[in-house]
Amino acid sequence: MSWIAVLLIGCATADLVHSVRPVRVVPEATGAVVAVLVGLLAGLTEPLDLVALVVIAAVVLAWGQTVTHGFAHRIPVWVPLVVLGGGIGAAVLVSGAAGQAGGAWGAWLEGSGLPALAEADPDRALLLVAAFLVQLSTGNVVVRLVLAATGTADPDEHGSIEADPSVVRLKGGRLLGPMERVFILALALAGQITAASIVVAAKGLLRFPELSSRGEQERIHQLTEYFLVGSFISWLVALGSLLLLSV
Repeated sequence: MSWIAVLLIGCATADLVHSVRPVRVVPEATGAVVAVLVGLLAGLTEPLDLVALVVIAAVVLAWGQTVTHGFAHRIPVWVPLVVLGGGIGAAVLVSGAAGQAGGAWGAWLEGSGLPALAEADPDRALLLVAAFLVQLSTGNVVVRLVLAATGTADPDEHGSIEADPSVVRLKGGRLLGPMERVFILALALAGQITAASIVVAAKGLLRFPELSSRGEQERIHQLTEYFLVGSFISWLVALGSLLLLSV
């Protein structure tokens, strides 16, 4: 479980840095360094753990590079999805060999003074941090990659929706997506599945005026498809994180 958490933290850090400062190589290098540091602070210092940290750093670097090249159309956009999915899948398969998190991370949890943290299992607490970090930026990257890989075009960016005052465009998706995923994950972890489903339903209702805005029927269909595919992938990121937390 600790290796999965370190991998997700590394990828999430790379994506967050890229969203703030998209400088060549810097985001993925930062993510790789953070992944290794987190692993060491979590007490993953056994020989096998150290090898795993090196492999994780390599996967984080590969993730950042393939995402950049994928969006630049230099490689197929499904390649980074394979890198991330393969990395997580491999980490899950060998998670039984991972060392138990502890070290400075475990000591901090015990000395935090908060009962919920002091009694928390260091492995699960680390994975919980990783799961929430993934919702912030990596979720958006995954959504964009899947949309591109499936050929689901954003009508606005691809010119299908031209300057037309009668057509309302979807706005704020890159901000609403992380907020929505965090809410869904938090509510699900709290056992409030019904409340999480209300968040999902509310998004559809709030977007309905934009999706049904006046304009050519083809434009409305394209916008609806883009919204639905993007939303479902976004929800799957949150639910996938919840599944990892239950491993």
